[in-house]
Amino acid sequence: MRTVTLIPLAILLVAAIGSALCKSVGWNVSVPAVGIAAGACLVASLFAYIPLFLVRGSPQPAQAQAALLGTLLHMFFAAAVAAAVILLKLNLPGSFVYWLFAFYWTTLIVLVAGFIRTIRLAPTTVPANKQ
Repeated sequence: MRTVTLIPLAILLVAAIGSALCKSVGWNVSVPAVGIAAGACLVASLFAYIPLFLVRGSPQPAQAQAALLGTLLHMFFAAAVAAAVILLKLNLPGSFVYWLFAFYWTTLIVLVAGFIRTIRLAPTTVPANKQ
């Protein structure tokens, strides 16, 4: 669960580096596009931790399945936000999709690293008194 604090830092780092690269090339950075994409990936990342929170204390197989479900929730939420922005024709530039893509992959990397750590720390079998 320590990685929950790393996700906003990773998002801020990607936003800062991406904005600096865009400015150096001479492209305009749409602050609403960056903000909505960052917020969507932050919320998607928090939703991804729900399955792991529900199976805490379980053995490794349950933790692994919860981590897989968490990555699926992360992907579907990010895709739903992208679809909503495109289908509702919100007044955002096309760069929104690229920002969402960058934030999605960054948060996915941080999530998977945290999930792997959680799975490794989980017990390998169920204790005899819990069966």
